[in-house]
Amino acid sequence: MRKLDRTKVPAPPCLNEYDKGQNWNQIKPEHKQQIRDALTLMQGRHCAYCERLRKDEEIEHFRPKNRFPQLTFEWSNLFLACKFEDSCGKHKDHAVRNYSPDDLIDPCIDDPDEFLKFYSDGHVQPVRGASPEKEHRAKETIRVFNLNSPSLVNARRNFLRQYADRTAFESLSDEDYEAMLLDIYQKEPFPTALRQWLHSLAPPEL
Repeated sequence: MRKLDRTKVPAPPCLNEYDKGQNWNQIKPEHKQQIRDALTLMQGRHCAYCERLRKDEEIEHFRPKNRFPQLTFEWSNLFLACKFEDSCGKHKDHAVRNYSPDDLIDPCIDDPDEFLKFYSDGHVQPVRGASPEKEHRAKETIRVFNLNSPSLVNARRNFLRQYADRTAFESLSDEDYEAMLLDIYQKEPFPTALRQWLHSLAPPEL
């Protein structure tokens, strides 16, 4: 999970055509595509929660529409998420009941780096030394979105292994290194885990 900036992407005008509390099933297919396009501009090809590259995707309601019908067509409540059953939006909405959305990290409001630390073994844990409130929200986010599901842990670990040897980057200039990282972050999964992992490998003076 990484920080997203919703202020840079205007809300799709089609959302104004629906009343608060109106059923999501009534949305027109072309409007749904407009929403997907706008969300892709905001978050790229990554799932807003686990940061896998989306293949099958869904428009995800951060605050579930069955509990918060007044937010069904609220731009600030919408993300694009993967459709894996064992994590992210589907896990939140179908496998978990006892949680408050206020306890979850909203990547458009919060900076996930202040809450979550990714490790080379594929796991994500609360940041060490975080305040009790941030530690609680980190744990709830990990639990509700199941960010340590076996499939996610294995995928992260296998991906990070490709970048364990920093010597492959030593011949690059700073400019080329940053350009390479930007390209990787846009095209590869798990950009936050990779960024934190590469930072941990960097010499202290960097």
